[in-house]
Amino acid sequence: YAFHGCENLRDVTFGTGLTGIGDGAFYGCKNLSNPTLPDSLVFISRRAFQYCAGLTGINIPVAVSTIASSAFDDCPNLTSITVSEKNPTYTSDDGVLLNKAKQTVFRCPQGKGGSYEVPKNITNIGDSAFYRCAGLTSVTMPEGVVAIGNYAFRECSALKTAAIPETVTSMGIFAFASCENLTGVRIPEGVRSIGSFVFHGCKRLKSVEIDDKATSIGNSAFHGCAALTGLELPAKLTSIGNGAFHGCAALTNLTLPEKLAAIGKGAFRNCSSL
Repeated sequence: YAFHGCENLRDVTFGTGLTGIGDGAFYGCKNLSNPTLPDSLVFISRRAFQYCAGLTGINIPVAVSTIASSAFDDCPNLTSITVSEKNPTYTSDDGVLLNKAKQTVFRCPQGKGGSYEVPKNITNIGDSAFYRCAGLTSVTMPEGVVAIGNYAFRECSALKTAAIPETVTSMGIFAFASCENLTGVRIPEGVRSIGSFVFHGCKRLKSVEIDDKATSIGNSAFHGCAALTGLELPAKLTSIGNGAFHGCAALTNLTLPEKLAAIGKGAFRNCSSL
């Protein structure tokens, strides 16, 4: 937090031997504009440039091998992260940070809007990869993606469509939480356990299709999905977590499957139309 809250700081010149930028080093430096990072830099820590509204683009130099997922959080005008071609750890696609092998999406800058098509070879959407990308309206993921990380699309408030590939087998906690304009979703066959808080607060989510092989729905998975009306619970479902459907006020009927053995506390609390 070396320069935390230095709101009038506009320019920074880094020494040529600098190897790291620490936690919150430039947190809240809202007028800092696109600093040139030195080639000696190795790591960028948590919240290093958080709330730096003046950032519109950043280039990652050759030696950087570690970038915290929150390094550029809440930079609403940051539309592009580029990477030195010689960097052995990272690369970028259309301004989005990937690993060098182009198998993992690490971070989409929060100022990026419109539609984004994830590259074909990607298998993993990393933790917080699209967190608070409030201008994104659609993300197309290729078949071959197997994992969607924790908080991956959390608070993508303009996101209307997010087709989950049939190859996906896991979705982390809060993966699509607070995607307020998401209206429908299909959870594919490979996802046997629907994670906790995965669609928490998706208040316009009307329909959810869950494959019949799913066996569990986690805590607060659909908490606050007030518009949810279309839902058929899978035949193999054995457990529903605490608060799983809390506040799903539009649900009018629900058939519980025969194999269901456990219903958590408050699972259907405040489902006022049931």
